[in-house]
Amino acid sequence: GGEPDWSFTDDLYTIELQLVEPMSSRRIFVMESDGKVYVPSGYMRSMLGRIWKEWAFQAEAGDGLAVARMNGVRYSRRLVRVQDPAIIEGVAEKLAQKYAGGVTPEAVARIEQSVADGDTWIFELAPRS
Repeated sequence: GGEPDWSFTDDLYTIELQLVEPMSSRRIFVMESDGKVYVPSGYMRSMLGRIWKEWAFQAEAGDGLAVARMNGVRYSRRLVRVQDPAIIEGVAEKLAQKYAGGVTPEAVARIEQSVADGDTWIFELAPRS
């Protein structure tokens, strides 16, 4: 069918995300912005990030095919890294609201700068084409 109304993810703290290749899964933050659904990956330029966030490097280097499980429903998706500042602004606001204690200009600016610096990567859970 068509795309769901992703606003239900506002009530989810984490989801299960599994890459198809290589097959591995993890719990991860999720946020909806402008009718689309996104997941973040932080610490990308740190040594810890290279080890802990291997999935993000694999998704970026591979085909990005994944399965997301939310409320017991599996969604076949494709992880697409997003760097467009216009999209990041909305995602940063939702990320700040859900996981950083609330939306303030400073919190949103920190997240936007983290994405611009490459410390945080944002992936859209796009439909598979």
